[in-house]
Amino acid sequence: MLRELQVGLQMAFGRICDAEARAVAAYEPARRVSEELRTPVGALTHAIDRLRGEAERAGLSTEWVDRASSESERVVRVVEHLNDEMFASSAAPGSTTS
Repeated sequence: MLRELQVGLQMAFGRICDAEARAVAAYEPARRVSEELRTPVGALTHAIDRLRGEAERAGLSTEWVDRASSESERVVRVVEHLNDEMFASSAAPGSTTS
């Protein structure tokens, strides 16, 4: 009976190790994609902030800058949501990624 228990535990540990390896493998691509998305979004936000400052210094209306800023904020929220989803799915037990 102890031998059967030992065999069962070895199989369980093997499956745990396989699941952990899959989670680690899924985490790295999710991290890279997240970083690739954050860089252009950050650059866009920075550019909009500079444009707003230039428009204000020149005494121009910031209406179009404000519209672009609103759209930029929507993009930031989408990127953050996708980032959370990618990390959640890569950390989920039993998740499989190809």
